[in-house]
This record gives sequence, structure tokens and C-alpha cells, in this order.
Amino acid sequence: MTQPAEGDQAQPTDNKLTLPISWINGVEHTAVAVSDRGLRFGDGLFETIRVVHGELEFRDYHLQRLTSGLHRLNIDVSQKLLIERLRQCLLSAPRGELGEAVLRLTVTRGSGESGYRPDTIVQPTVICTLEPARELRSRPAKVMRCHTPISRNTALAGMKHLNRLDNVLAAAELAQSKCDEGILLAEDEVISGVMSNLFIMCSGTLWTPALEQAGVEGTMRRCVLEILAPALNVETVVRRITWSEVLAADEVFLTNSLIGIRPVGAIAGKSWTSFPLVERLSNYLQAERGKYSCV
Repeated sequence: MTQPAEGDQAQPTDNKLTLPISWINGVEHTAVAVSDRGLRFGDGLFETIRVVHGELEFRDYHLQRLTSGLHRLNIDVSQKLLIERLRQCLLSAPRGELGEAVLRLTVTRGSGESGYRPDTIVQPTVICTLEPARELRSRPAKVMRCHTPISRNTALAGMKHLNRLDNVLAAAELAQSKCDEGILLAEDEVISGVMSNLFIMCSGTLWTPALEQAGVEGTMRRCVLEILAPALNVETVVRRITWSEVLAADEVFLTNSLIGIRPVGAIAGKSWTSFPLVERLSNYLQAERGKYSCV
């Protein structure tokens, strides 16, 4: 989620959880073993899912990305078990406290002996954490170019894995600025935001960066490409994008599962004041999003 800039502090939502709730392998608990490979090596994946009135938004998109990544990492956890753990965590929340919340689903390879080599017989760790939601005002985001580069690795590209030091270092840059979000590049190629995916509108076509070598294939990015843009007859292109092309765009916006779609109002001295495509996409998303929620 984007960090609130000065004068735009995050506000707690009404009718929400007052404390986090955590379940680890089906037991309400708050601590993992020190030998867990997720803690030792970042050996695992996670999903951050928006909860509205007890339902998980775009649950299937999250589970499809997660199970695909688990298969790539050779971590054996069934989708059926993941759904059981999600439901267990949701049902444990006090009645009436799930107006809006955030559920983080983390899967690690589990505990094992020291050393990088994975043990194929260990039990994976499944962690569900339900947390109070925070919301931002909808004003256009102020964005900066981060000095921290994003790492290229085709074996990990697209997955939301636990190795997020690129993002941590870039977020530290944001903390020293008055910006809401930062843009990560691999050399001269724009990849994503620190906490979001990026879209730019250029001469009637919607572009988003190709992510074969770096970045996370976000669920809201997928929603824009597969649902929203086609419904509004907006042509989309996934391609390599340069920094100069971002600055020359007619419209720029950010997406992730928590903020949805947020327009960019300023980057590096360039500003935008009109967001017709963002308004169309956001209106359609608001009208249709209930169709993609489930427990």
C-alpha cells in the first residue's frame, strides 16, 4: 500500500478489527519456529488480500498466483488447504468487525536444517494474518524515481516472494521524501512501483511494463488487463517502458489489491490534473468488484 504523504494521513476505516488475528498451520498463534526457512532465507511466498464484509476480493486471482509460484518453488501445498486456512482465519474474527480488513496469506517451505539446500519432506508453514484495514484519501499520488534498482531474475519474476529487500531499500527512500510511491527501474527499464504496478496511457493505448525479468504480477494489474480495459474497449499493451515514456504519458496510474486504482498527479516535475481513464476504470471496478469476491 502506498505511504501517506504529508497532509494525507491514512485514516482507520469504520467497523474494523481492533487487533490482528494470526493462525499458523491451523492453530491460533503468533510465532513461527526460528528454524523456519521463510525466516531464515525468505523461502516462500505471500498474498495481501482485501477483505470487505467478510469476503476476500479477487480471492481466485490471489490463489492462482500463489499456487503457480508454489509450483515453481516446488513447495507442496494444495489450493484446498489454502482455502480452508483462509476461511478459518476469517471465521475467527469477532462478528461485526469485518467491515474492511486485510488478510495476509504467507506460505513458507517450513522448518528444516541449516543450509540453503531444501529438504523435500518438511511440512510447509501456512500463516494467515487478519489485520485492521487502513485507507488513503483518493487524491492523486505524488511519485518519485527511486535510486534503488530492482533486481532482475527470470526464475523469480512475477511471484510475490518473501525476498523483498529491493522494496525495503526503496521504501526507505520514500520515508525521506514527501512522496506516496516510488518507481523502480532495472537499468533504464521501468518495472513497477515500490508497492504497486504501473500503467501509462499513450495516444489512446494503455501500456504496462513487461515483467518477465523482474517485478510482481499484481492481481489488480491482472484485473485491469483482463476485465476492466476490455470491458471499456481500451486497447492494452504489455511492453518494455522507459522513464522518458512515463514522463511523456497522457495519464499515469498505480494499482494494487488494497488501493485499487490510484491516479498519479506528479512525477519528477511533471504533473497531471485530468484522469478520464482512471475515472472510467474506477467506476467500472466499483460497480463490478462484488462479482469477484468470495469467502
